[in-house]
Amino acid sequence: MKKKLVLFFFAFLGAFTIASCTKDNQSPGTNEPPIEIDPNPNGDQKESKKNMIDNGDFDQTPERYTGLNWYGIGAWNLNEMQSGKGEINIVNGELKVTINDFGSTEYAIQINQKGIEIGADIEYLVKFDIRADQPQKCEAMVQQDYSPYNPYFKKELEIKTTTTHVEEKFTSKANDKKVSFVFNLGVHNGYDLTSNNVYIDNVYLFPTDPSQIVEEAKVNILVNQVGYNTNSKKEAVLRGTEIDSKYEIINVLTNTKVYEGNISQAKSYTGYSVKYSTIDFSDFKEVGKYKIHTEKLGDSYTFEIKDNVYSILTTSAIEMLYTQRCGMDIASETCNHKACHLQEAYEITDANLSNPIDVSGGWHDAGDYGKYVVAGAKTVEDLLLTYELFGDFYHNDKVNTNDNIPDILEEAIYELDFLLKMQKSNGEVYHKVTTKEFPANDLMPEDDTKTLYLTATSYAATGDFTAVMASASRVLKDIDSTRSATYLEAAKKSYNALATMEAKSYKNESSISTGEYPDDLLDDELAWASIELFRATNTISYVNDYLNTYSTSTPSIGYGWDNMYGYAIYSYLKSGHNSTNKEAMLLLMKNVKSSFVERMNNNPVSSPIGSIYEWGSNMAICNYAMCAILLNDIENQEDTLNVVNSLLNYLLGINNTTYCYVTGFGDKSPVNPHHRPSQAQEQAVKGMLVGGPNSDFKNNGGDTIATTKLKDKNPDECYIDHANSWSTNEVTIYWNSPLIFMLGYIQ
Repeated sequence: MKKKLVLFFFAFLGAFTIASCTKDNQSPGTNEPPIEIDPNPNGDQKESKKNMIDNGDFDQTPERYTGLNWYGIGAWNLNEMQSGKGEINIVNGELKVTINDFGSTEYAIQINQKGIEIGADIEYLVKFDIRADQPQKCEAMVQQDYSPYNPYFKKELEIKTTTTHVEEKFTSKANDKKVSFVFNLGVHNGYDLTSNNVYIDNVYLFPTDPSQIVEEAKVNILVNQVGYNTNSKKEAVLRGTEIDSKYEIINVLTNTKVYEGNISQAKSYTGYSVKYSTIDFSDFKEVGKYKIHTEKLGDSYTFEIKDNVYSILTTSAIEMLYTQRCGMDIASETCNHKACHLQEAYEITDANLSNPIDVSGGWHDAGDYGKYVVAGAKTVEDLLLTYELFGDFYHNDKVNTNDNIPDILEEAIYELDFLLKMQKSNGEVYHKVTTKEFPANDLMPEDDTKTLYLTATSYAATGDFTAVMASASRVLKDIDSTRSATYLEAAKKSYNALATMEAKSYKNESSISTGEYPDDLLDDELAWASIELFRATNTISYVNDYLNTYSTSTPSIGYGWDNMYGYAIYSYLKSGHNSTNKEAMLLLMKNVKSSFVERMNNNPVSSPIGSIYEWGSNMAICNYAMCAILLNDIENQEDTLNVVNSLLNYLLGINNTTYCYVTGFGDKSPVNPHHRPSQAQEQAVKGMLVGGPNSDFKNNGGDTIATTKLKDKNPDECYIDHANSWSTNEVTIYWNSPLIFMLGYIQ
């Protein structure tokens, strides 16, 4: 068979712990030298491929992946259901399916490839070759990759010991971006088999008329699709092989030109085949809805100019946390669900399920329904900092019902009260509460009724719990004194427990396959816990503990669940305590900011990320902004507003994918997030920041959609709006929380 040239793109990312990483048991991206840089990173027209199936001739032997009851080789997956057992391998240019147990239904052994998109009223040609060691039945289908899994094409056949070539046509009846090609090889009546080997090759799917494939028009004028405050700095980025000398701003309601400006000479950037130019139209302040136009590049997406242009976005970003609430009825503009997960949980070691524990409440962490302490602590701290620094803006009560407490604090309290339930009587804190495995992708939370398990306690969870409880006790002291006192006592209790706990990373128990959130570096948890207790109590022993931890570790600025040192250092610098290390801490923050601002200045769309975009890269963007804002709060930095504006512009449309990465905002935003309520109701919940580009395919948790669909993309384009791409298109509470913090500063 004809061999194909496959380009793999890995790049070099300077280690910087402000960046995010996955909650699963995958390591953050390793630093590898670049093998090849995409010469066409900006979406120039490429020749269309002639097969919608990836590796349909099995000439490639990609990396293997393993999940719960599924196995993958590149884009191809084996799903074991209804007692089916098997394995897959690529042998001599064929996919070999070894069936050890046929299970109890046709789909008990299912071979599939997901991430296919078909168009309505388009005729497609399906081809494949198949044989087996012993005759058996097979169902081959092109079907919905979601309930009720209706087929667009279905072929039932008997597999013979000699190769059968199938070649048929079908016409699709709908536009569908979530389609899979499936071979069902499970039990079929009439065949007395206990095992078998099936061989599949030359799988093909493509329109009979290739001209029916419509390529998405490329937008080459990049704007903040939410808009610009009237008196703020306003920038857009133009890209292309040829860029005009002038641009126009068009009022989209009247279709009239309202402004004209000059375009500076375009610049070239390493790794990009086109040139870029940034335009500044800050002096245009007329309220309205607009687009930018040039003769050669066409139109931008639309944007608004007005006062408080981000107010609706900010409310929606907070409301996202409300829609993630567990244990109560939820009613919002784009998400409604009944009270969920009200059943009591059991310790994972409680084999007889004899000791039920109430852990209701809190937030669902992400696209799944697990509740994780380290993730919740990061999210709550972001909200507390937002209120402390920008409380005047957040004195509102649009989502919740308590008129005395603004939404942002109500959300924090809802999670904090849940976290109290995760504390054991000895002060140690459970790492998480989840079912044993992730629920089905299209399951609403109230329908997720499997047994809940509390995993082992962990040093990271106990330390983060201590810190955020102490922080909350201080912030809420004059708002809710009763809760403040409760939180402080809980913090002290867990701090005492830390002294007797082994500082080691949590690892999933063998029966648990939900998000792991491993953390091997734990000095940051102890440092953060001790300094927050000092600020809450003014007890000198706590600050001594902080300084001892700081001086005996290697601190780095981080604002993610795997590195909380950024919070600890900021809190110390705000505490009023003086030590010989104080200037070194401030310098550490300055050096981090200086480094990422330099990267922004050398990037065409002001991205501070290096050449590897890791899981949750959009959180890294937010955390860079947080670093700049917190540093500015300690010591005034004249460029802070411009830096944060540029980072927000990136998130909201000035990036090389041209997406506004917040659902429900902008002309082009994600509509298929990896988020179970969104998938179940077939509508994206509004106000969720998706993870964004992830070029670290070796550490993407087996996301075959991303690996196969994005492998030829430049690192900053490795994003796909697909519900099964958890490594690029999932959402989490702790990605929204730093976005809320950014918006508080901008407002």
